Amino acid sequence: MIFRLTAYTSLFFYLQFSLIFSAQSAEQKSEPASSSPPEEITITTQRTKLQLRLQLWEAEEKAYDVFNSFNDEKRFDIKCYLHEPTGTRIKHQVCTPEFQLIATREQARDRLNGTFQHVPVEFAIASQLDDYRKKIKQVAEGHPEFLHAVIEYTEKRQEYIEAPGWVSKESE
Repeated sequence: MIFRLTAYTSLFFYLQFSLIFSAQSAEQKSEPASSSPPEEITITTQRTKLQLRLQLWEAEEKAYDVFNSFNDEKRFDIKCYLHEPTGTRIKHQVCTPEFQLIATREQARDRLNGTFQHVPVEFAIASQLDDYRKKIKQVAEGHPEFLHAVIEYTEKRQEYIEAPGWVSKESE
């Protein structure tokens, strides 16, 4: 989980160190200059939970983008968006298949209009889950790129869970 800092962060640290060293060198101007090359400093750090979460979200979106590119039924396309639950400022990524979004939208429209013309949202979703699972399996078996993207997402998720500061919902 150790990585080299980005160019901007490295530049920031370089400027800080150069200010410190220039102040020290001004005090030591009377000393003769050394002919040895300057010391090389490598700065390493651990990724933060936020960085890990962003990488996790990217891996999840990538996996679904790969799935969507091979999926031939629009109702099974998966869309991701950030959701900020009421009472918190912490955003969560939610990825949902199109058929679930449509069922939820129709139920909301029915409630707002005071009509109940559509089947309950739970039934509408449950009635398509078997076909959805078959489609995911079909894409995974026919396209190893999707399988690799899912494996990458799973590895990122495990890395996020194992990082310090993780609190699982089961332990709450």
